[in-house]
Amino acid sequence: MKIQSETFGKFDKFDIGDLVSWTNLSDRKKLFGIICEFCLNDVGGRKIANAKVLCNENASIKSVLALNLRIVSKRKLIT
Repeated sequence: MKIQSETFGKFDKFDIGDLVSWTNLSDRKKLFGIICEFCLNDVGGRKIANAKVLCNENASIKSVLALNLRIVSKRKLIT
């Protein structure tokens, strides 16, 4: 069965460069990182909103569901 609907999750409150936090679902550890990129993946006939985040724990790029992200600090441009 294919679901025809809008995307699951949104990017409207996030910008590239924002500091975000999320909880790792396997061990309930709180992680922090900086958003590098946004992507939409097709899963079951629906677009899923993911963000690629540079994790501060081990400097790896992780793909995190946008619904799991919380903003810690908005990016600030230095002029």
